[in-house]
Amino acid sequence: MKLTRKEALEILDGDEAHYIVVEDKQIGKRLWRIDYRLVIFDPSANVYYIAHYSVGANEQGDTSPWEYADEVEFQEAESYSDVVIKYREKK
Repeated sequence: MKLTRKEALEILDGDEAHYIVVEDKQIGKRLWRIDYRLVIFDPSANVYYIAHYSVGANEQGDTSPWEYADEVEFQEAESYSDVVIKYREKK
């Protein structure tokens, strides 16, 4: 699904009522940018979508989401279960 940058920013800001933001998670950090994964839900179609974006990490890397894109590509997504095993010291 392709949306305009303006539409994608409205979803990200919570100003678009048609889509529900399920996850907006930081997934990486580089010297000048912080990378995010955005997962949205379209209740009318019962479909999830994923898009990635970056923002500037400081004034030298001052960029906004999808700054140089006219359109933003959202890929159809599916949910899945993931078991995580953690360890701690015995008491």
